[in-house]
This record gives sequence, C-alpha cells and structure tokens, in this order.
Amino acid sequence: MNSVVVLESLGEGLAERVFESAMSALGAYAPEVVIPDSDYCGNPITCSVALVSPFYKGSVPLNCRVLVTPNGASNARSLSTASEIVTYGMGSRATLSFSSLGDARSMVEVRRSITTLSGERVEQCEYPVATPLDRDPVSVLAEQAVLLTLGAITV
Repeated sequence: MNSVVVLESLGEGLAERVFESAMSALGAYAPEVVIPDSDYCGNPITCSVALVSPFYKGSVPLNCRVLVTPNGASNARSLSTASEIVTYGMGSRATLSFSSLGDARSMVEVRRSITTLSGERVEQCEYPVATPLDRDPVSVLAEQAVLLTLGAITV
C-alpha cells in the first residue's frame, strides 16, 4: 500500500485535504497519510510520497520514492533519498505551477514530465482546478502534485 508523509505546520490542514482528495479519487486504493511529529529526529521515515508544505520549516529525514517540495526549498532535498523530485510554486523553474490564476478556477501547468507511482508518465500539459478563495494557491499546487504522483488525476 502507498503512503504519503506530509510535513506541515501545526493546524495547516494540508494532510487532511490530500487525504480527502485521494479518497475521493482513489477510494479503497487511497494511500495512508501520515503526519510525523514536528520534533521527530529518528530513523528516516519510509514512504511512497513525501509532501513538504510551503510553510514547513523543520527537517525530517525521509526515504521516499517521490519528494514533492516547494520550488527552491533545499532543506527537504538534502534530507531525502527520493528517486524523483517534483517541485511546485509560482516560479518558472517549478515542475507544477499555475499558467493562470483566477478567483475560483485556475489552470495548473505541468512543466516537466512526472512519473506516477504506477510508472505512467504525465507529460507537459495544463488542466483546470478549483482554487477556493479561503485556500493558499501554493497549497493547492502542493495537493495537485501529490495527486498527480499518485495517479489520482487523469490529464
């Protein structure tokens, strides 16, 4: 079974949104979602996907297949043994970004191909996504990156 480790600030709610979206898309095949203690410093945590929130400032050692991290966040990369890194953010170097950002609906742009956990390739493309006004747009990108990696979104 796949698992997703979410490194987030207390009360951020990103893990819950990832879990709800994965359950909605994958049903019984949705991954286990784990939030480690912020002061965890033991052996590396093993998982299929590790998601680092744009607001997370800690450092947890990770042993994962895919690391999903904010564009330019080098601290998470140095603590991971991921075979693939997917970045997200508003910068032009991110793997996932917005090509247009609207009040309730935006277009996500996949700028470089991503390999899902099942081995399928998601090539460069754009697709629409809801962007609720009460959510940080970059957190929406983080959630989308995990869902793409899990194969929960077909584009």
